[in-house]
Amino acid sequence: MVEIVGLISGGKDSIYNLIECVRNGHKIVALANLKPPKTNGESLEELDSFMYQTVGNNLIEIIAKECLELPLYQIEINGTAISKDTDSYNPDLEINSKDEVEDLYNLLKLVKDNHPNVKGVSCGAILSTYQRIRVENCCSRLNLTSYSYLWNRNQDDLLREMIDCKIEAIIIKVASMGLIPEKHLLKSITQLYPTLYSLNQKFGVHICGEGGEYESIVIDCPLYKKRINIDQFKTIIHSDDAFSQVAYASISKYSTTDKSNEQIIQDSYYLNSNYLNRNLNNLNKFNENLLIPTLKTTKTTAATTIKNLNDDEFIESNLNIEYSLNLIKNKNFFILSSTTTKSNNVGDNENNNDNIGELLDKTLLNISNKLKENSLSIDQLLYVNLYISDMNDFSIVNQYYYKYFKNNPASRACIQIPLSTNNKTKFLIDCIGAIEKKTNLHVQSISNWAPACIGPYSQANLYNGFTFLAGQISMIPNNLDLIKYSKDYSLTTLNNDDNNNNNNNNSINNQLEIEIQQILLNTYNLLDCLNVNFSNVIQSTIFVSNEIDSTMFKNIINYLKQFFIDNDFVNCDNNGIGLIQIFKIPKLPKNSNIEILFTLFKEPEILQNQLTYDNIDEHEQIKKNNTNSMKLETNNLILMISNSNSFIHSHYNNNNNNNNNNNNNNNNKNEIKDYIDQLFLEIESILNQTRKSIIYIKFYYLISFDIKKIIDLISSGSINKDYIKLSSFIPILDSVDHNQLSCEIFIN
Repeated sequence: MVEIVGLISGGKDSIYNLIECVRNGHKIVALANLKPPKTNGESLEELDSFMYQTVGNNLIEIIAKECLELPLYQIEINGTAISKDTDSYNPDLEINSKDEVEDLYNLLKLVKDNHPNVKGVSCGAILSTYQRIRVENCCSRLNLTSYSYLWNRNQDDLLREMIDCKIEAIIIKVASMGLIPEKHLLKSITQLYPTLYSLNQKFGVHICGEGGEYESIVIDCPLYKKRINIDQFKTIIHSDDAFSQVAYASISKYSTTDKSNEQIIQDSYYLNSNYLNRNLNNLNKFNENLLIPTLKTTKTTAATTIKNLNDDEFIESNLNIEYSLNLIKNKNFFILSSTTTKSNNVGDNENNNDNIGELLDKTLLNISNKLKENSLSIDQLLYVNLYISDMNDFSIVNQYYYKYFKNNPASRACIQIPLSTNNKTKFLIDCIGAIEKKTNLHVQSISNWAPACIGPYSQANLYNGFTFLAGQISMIPNNLDLIKYSKDYSLTTLNNDDNNNNNNNNSINNQLEIEIQQILLNTYNLLDCLNVNFSNVIQSTIFVSNEIDSTMFKNIINYLKQFFIDNDFVNCDNNGIGLIQIFKIPKLPKNSNIEILFTLFKEPEILQNQLTYDNIDEHEQIKKNNTNSMKLETNNLILMISNSNSFIHSHYNNNNNNNNNNNNNNNNKNEIKDYIDQLFLEIESILNQTRKSIIYIKFYYLISFDIKKIIDLISSGSINKDYIKLSSFIPILDSVDHNQLSCEIFIN
């Protein structure tokens, strides 16, 4: 339960969002309103504010004190809309000191000073990014969280839901073709719904008035203790346009009527948290509207879960990796390969007291300075991979990370990997950034739409046709809790084909499947907002926790592929399904079982530069199929090439290698060298023919694999020496087919 202040205009959206807050178990302790300034002793009724509804403001006091019986805080609107940027708002600019947003900041600060336990702000924004980001900005500065449960809702569904939930809102302003002052002012949304629906179908009028078509005032709802009566009003013509008059009702006389205890009890039904189980409804509807595959299970004779390793179980080569801060730029992107700041302490973990936050702070400061030296900034970063040695440090990491990522931050994935603390390495970080201007989606408000990014990272960053989504775990949007399996969720099927699995395996796999479905639902909503869809996915990187049996890896990959194929998320802009890779790591945020990193591509102009090979030897072949865009086989080397020709995957595995036999490891040096030489020979060929260059190289390696061999080979100069500066090295617990080394290369 969070104590919340409600930002209210008196309109249907702000009042209905209060109801949503109550349904979600929160407590409304105060109300806040920005009122129009007085002129000649009288308040202006219509300011045409970018942010605030002012028509009907004279009813706010009665709504607060008599209908809701809550304390009301009001200040006058003194500023104007100086900053009109729809994507961001920067309070640090001196010119914005007189922006109307600063009035909101002062109002919320006043509330917080009087109610120090308030942690949240109720905001009725539905589609206005302009409004939402400004409320979020004020909340962030005051350490508050915005609760915008109506955000990005389907407007027709939302208005009908308001009507069904006994919201009696009347129209007090009209400003749209088809809305006539003398005919429609003071009509209820119930009465006006058929007209609004018709105007929407004919002219695209926003049913909820999000385009400014109309404004409303709520005279009764399940939260009210009294009903408001409009006793006297007059129509004011604000703009006498021939096609659509702008007019409002100036209410001069009103009264209230007490509601009986029986009415109040009946109304409370609509405030019940079980009245609308949004996530249950949304997930079941998602299952109904899309074809959701079955997550198959695999029979196992014994548990194959790899246990978390202790420091003394790391092989020696993993203790000697040095990480430099390398910045590489090309025409469109720049990257910083894996870097860190090592602890100064040595010895056992108990004595290793360096704060990971302070070490991260040093690293981010070094990165910031490095970028400045190259006429770049942290604001240009598109994506940050943050790998930590202990997920218990997650909150500390975020505190220090936030110092550097405030406005339009990069998207991010933060996972735990098996780093050796004996190596004094508590984290690794690698980044990719945009040379030119990027765009991003950063929704910090709690909603029913998709999980908020309250932390210092964005849901998505878009640049040069690419969309980089933050790592997706199965959070329920309206409370950010991890979803838990329940029989109420209409899962397709689970374990019905395998009666030999024990109950524990069934439980884990049930939980895994519901997490995947929640991730797909959340991602679906995100992509819809970004004007892309799953057909634009060119790479999916899946991380699973140590709880997931390795025998499930291929089943998870096939599940995702089947989801894409069954729902025709193929053959759109990218002509196929993107590459999919999966890795096991010790732990994920919130103890989730799975996290998926989606990268998408949508050509601004649908003109694909198809990858062609003019000189392919006889022993080489290119296979196109329905699971990946392209497969290139050369001798023992297999390259998987994404459908946009942007990502290349390759794997190395020596099945005869005994990981505990050092002599055998030494005997494999030549084989590893052959693999690396052949890999980059083919990569060079692809680069020459596509006229692209490598943006980054990422090696995921089993902790038992001697990664120093790869590092030494790349550094030796047998291939391009710059490749080592483009390379990051990420230890993992396991991968598909127990591949010892998996290589991901991004080219552009």
